[in-house]
Amino acid sequence: MSRFFKLVHNEYTKIFKKGGTAAILILMTIVVIVFEILLCATAEKRDSSDGMAPAWSEENYNNFYNSIGHSNDAAKAHKLELLEYMKNNSLSTNTWGGNLLMVYVNHPYAQQEDFPKDEVARIKEYIAQDDWKGCYSYALENTDLPEDMRWEMNFRAEHNIKPQMNDHTDSLIDKIRGIQADTGGKGALTQSQKDKIAVYTYQLEHDITINVADYTISESVVENTWGAWTFSSGLIYVVAVAMMIFAGNIVANEYSQGTIKFLLVNPVKRWKILASKLFTVMTLAFVLLLIVFIFSGLCASLFIGANGQKAAWLTVTDGKVRESSALAFIIEQWLLQSITLFVLVTLAFSLSTFSRKSSVAIALSIVCIFVGNTITSLLAVFECDWGRFLLFANLDIRGIAAGESMFYRQSVGFAVFVLVEHMVVFIITAFDSFRRKSV
Repeated sequence: MSRFFKLVHNEYTKIFKKGGTAAILILMTIVVIVFEILLCATAEKRDSSDGMAPAWSEENYNNFYNSIGHSNDAAKAHKLELLEYMKNNSLSTNTWGGNLLMVYVNHPYAQQEDFPKDEVARIKEYIAQDDWKGCYSYALENTDLPEDMRWEMNFRAEHNIKPQMNDHTDSLIDKIRGIQADTGGKGALTQSQKDKIAVYTYQLEHDITINVADYTISESVVENTWGAWTFSSGLIYVVAVAMMIFAGNIVANEYSQGTIKFLLVNPVKRWKILASKLFTVMTLAFVLLLIVFIFSGLCASLFIGANGQKAAWLTVTDGKVRESSALAFIIEQWLLQSITLFVLVTLAFSLSTFSRKSSVAIALSIVCIFVGNTITSLLAVFECDWGRFLLFANLDIRGIAAGESMFYRQSVGFAVFVLVEHMVVFIITAFDSFRRKSV
């Protein structure tokens, strides 16, 4: 074993003695730093644009006022008076009181239907006292409200959640209310809808602002540490390109430079020599990946931050919500994405073993990626289901985990199996070729 690690040490020495290694690492570092700077700058810009909406913008007020003024509503005069009251008291739809009063503004009153002046007057009293619970209780008993709005009022009262308007709790309640509205308030929910409601309710009850499980490929956000850190997993492809160059050189250079003869003169079996080279590129890939992972996390924490928001990884199993660390989710996402890195490194290493020229090995690796992705995409377009067995249909593990695969019902377990199978074939073929190849 000591002889094996001496071989590994020798391989590391040869890699870092080359001038090209420093150039590749410096270029990779620059790309990573520029990516993080742009990501953090984008996040800061988004954060600075966030804020509470104005109580009543002149444009919104005029739009409401003019639409009611030109209508044939029987209660037009009462509605216009109510709008003036709301404007004078800064009661827009961004306040719980204004949101409730807008029910009366939006309701179409017929000629024979009287405007409920007493109800509105009572609600105004509750608004003046900032008694949202009393107001909601009164409205539920005396007012004809939409089913989803009734559900929200009952939910807030039962869980003692004050309507803050534009707070994260309101966003979660709006999501639940939207699901309720889709069913017409009749409770005919699918299992997926029930799971979503269970997660949103858990967030409300435990004051969890961010469920990092929402950070899928198509819905990546960078307004906080966790979103930026997840999004930064795209840098794995930068590491992959650098490592494909190293892997494409590590065996082919021995032949092109004539050093393979001196290497085989040692009393070491060929498979151990090749194993030391494979171990070297894999460990180097892991070290570079770990450095980029830590650097991305530090940048996200220092320059974006969590903004005082509590984050967790929430999943649902058999109707029960399970809470895990947000960091565990980030690590899982990076590990899933890193499978692509090790598969591509194995591919480049195998081609380096087959070829006697590093340029050919590297070029073939890159060509295989582009051609393979193109062919796989075409197969998906023409609904050739057997395309799911190809290597390139399974490289985007994160996308598959998020349900965004090219082929219908592609699973993570199947994708990992296909990738591992290809890696085993690459490695066995490379070892057999290296053992049989003459010098």
